[in-house]
Amino acid sequence: MYTLEHRSDDVIDLTVAGQITDDDYDRLIPQLEREIAQEGGLRILLDMTEMDGIEPKALWRDLKFDVKHRNDYERVAVVGDQRWHDWATRLFQPIAGGEVRYFDASQRDAAERWIEQCTELPA
Repeated sequence: MYTLEHRSDDVIDLTVAGQITDDDYDRLIPQLEREIAQEGGLRILLDMTEMDGIEPKALWRDLKFDVKHRNDYERVAVVGDQRWHDWATRLFQPIAGGEVRYFDASQRDAAERWIEQCTELPA
C-alpha cells in the first residue's frame, strides 16, 4: 500500500507500507505520470520505514518506470530503517537522472530539509 501527498507543487511525499503489489502500481504509475506531465521534474520524499517488501512483478514495473522517467527525478530522498532500504537506494542511483540520497529513519528531518532545497541556480 502507498500514500501520495503533495508537500509543494514539485515535492511529493510517497509513503509505502507492507508488501508493494502489482495492483499498487496500477494506481501509482498513472498518478506519477500526471505529476510529471504537470510539474516536469519531481522531488520525492520516499518513506520506506513501514515497507516489508515488493512483489517481483511490481519491482519490474518500478524499474521500467524509473528508466523511462530517469530525467524526471530532480531529487529523491529515501527514508528507511533496514539495510535493504540503503541497498535499494544504491541500486536506484545510477538509474535516476537526479540526486538520490538515503536517510536512516532517525534522520527524517534532514531528509525533509534536503528534499525541499532548490537545486536550480539563480539566473
